[in-house]
Amino acid sequence: MDDTEIKQIVSIHQKTLGEDLLPQLGESFLRGFYHYVNQSGYEKIFTIKDDNKILATCIISYKSNTLMNRVIKNLFFQLLSAVSTKIFTNKKLYKYILKIIISKSYFESLSPEISYIFTNPEFQGKGIGHKMLITVEENLLNKNIKEYYVKTINVSTNKAIQFYKKNGFEYFDDFEYAGNSYLYLKKSLNV
Repeated sequence: MDDTEIKQIVSIHQKTLGEDLLPQLGESFLRGFYHYVNQSGYEKIFTIKDDNKILATCIISYKSNTLMNRVIKNLFFQLLSAVSTKIFTNKKLYKYILKIIISKSYFESLSPEISYIFTNPEFQGKGIGHKMLITVEENLLNKNIKEYYVKTINVSTNKAIQFYKKNGFEYFDDFEYAGNSYLYLKKSLNV
């Protein structure tokens, strides 16, 4: 994946998941995150493209329980710079980071997990997210992996919950983390 594709992914991530912590840390940090994930042996970035335009992106982590620790270790100075410039102007971000620091860890699976999945807003509602999951699942099945997971915030306005359920994910667990309630969903794959 080249820098042009990473810039497209960053732009879509910012548009679709702007309230997520990573976009709040700034474009530079988000680019660093995707460069790291692209080079990691534990994550895989999937994209759906039309010509050279990225329509959707999904990151699968095979070691989701260590992803953020690895990102922090590898991007420490970028993170420090991002936090120091944003934390004083964004009290909500400051409070959220504090909650993350003091929160207990949550359930982590040894199976692959969707870290991020999003579709360019121009193409949402056209089945591209479903196509993305099919691509991911074919890849997992080729590796003889029989299940995978996703965490998503548990609020009534979260459209992702219906998307996952419509695509065969089922309730597995729920947990509280950093002051938010999350659902942990699982999908079993037919081998």
